[in-house]
Order: sequence, then structure tokens, then C-alpha cells
Amino acid sequence: MTEKEKMLKGMNYDSRDPELIKMYHRARRLLKRYNNLNSELAEERDLLLAELFEFKGKGVWVEPPFIATMGKIFP
Repeated sequence: MTEKEKMLKGMNYDSRDPELIKMYHRARRLLKRYNNLNSELAEERDLLLAELFEFKGKGVWVEPPFIATMGKIFP
């Protein structure tokens, strides 16, 4: 079982796992860009959310600052 699978099941896991660290840094990079965008750039903000979560429903608005640890964690 991977550390990510353990995390998703609520089990103890190693947060220093390379896959989880990669996910963490990706989310931080995208959220830094998202949180620093001008609110008038709605289309670009939408694209960043879609990239972060690899899904975005219609009519979703997330007010910055937005904080997430991993971004997309579900298959």
C-alpha cells in the first residue's frame, strides 16, 4: 500500500514520501499563483483551479487566500 493510499484511508503514513512531497510542492506553486492573481482575471483563476484539482464545476468561485495541502488527491 502506498503512503498516499494510507493517507486517503486515514491511516498513519509517512508525509516525507516522495510522491506526497511532489504533490505538496505542486499545490503550493499553483496556489501561490492563484492567490496573487488580480480578482479581475477570473478566466486565469479558473484555469489554475482546474489544474490544481484536475476538475472544476461550473459557477465555482473560490475567494483568495485559498489554502490546500495537496490539491488533487483522488484518482
